Amino acid sequence: MTTKHYSIFNEALWIRVIFMVITALVVYVSVFICWLIILVQILITAVSGQANENLKTFGAALSQVIATGFRFLCFQSEEKPFPFSDWPQPKADNSHD
Repeated sequence: MTTKHYSIFNEALWIRVIFMVITALVVYVSVFICWLIILVQILITAVSGQANENLKTFGAALSQVIATGFRFLCFQSEEKPFPFSDWPQPKADNSHD
């Protein structure tokens, strides 16, 4: 992986800062939505005895949005996260319930 070099006079830095502000807002909203999913899953599981599969799938994709967003914000990746790229496909769940 190549590392970009930024300076305060570099236009690329300021463009990245704009993307970072938007990404930070998306991550902030995503974390809030994640908490809502957690609460709804707790209620659904308490009533039905099992978690909702659709919410599990959405939560998996949302967690990827949050993770890729933080990687971009921390300069670990140059790849722009959602909403500047496609919505992630959730990775297969290898856990055993």
